[in-house]
Amino acid sequence: MELFMTALGLVLIIEGLPYFISPQVMQRYAFLMASMDGRVLRFGGLTLMLTGLGILYAFVG
Repeated sequence: MELFMTALGLVLIIEGLPYFISPQVMQRYAFLMASMDGRVLRFGGLTLMLTGLGILYAFVG
């Protein structure tokens, strides 16, 4: 459970960093994403998940 909470904490820090550093840029990205087709967003999400899975497999094992 400790490893999971550590990983979750790191994800939240990394996800929150762009909003803290440059909120105006993140607002522009949010408007851009709102206008994108759902299939493009779904494919991007799948790509990110598979990349994360590959990293875990390669380094954790």
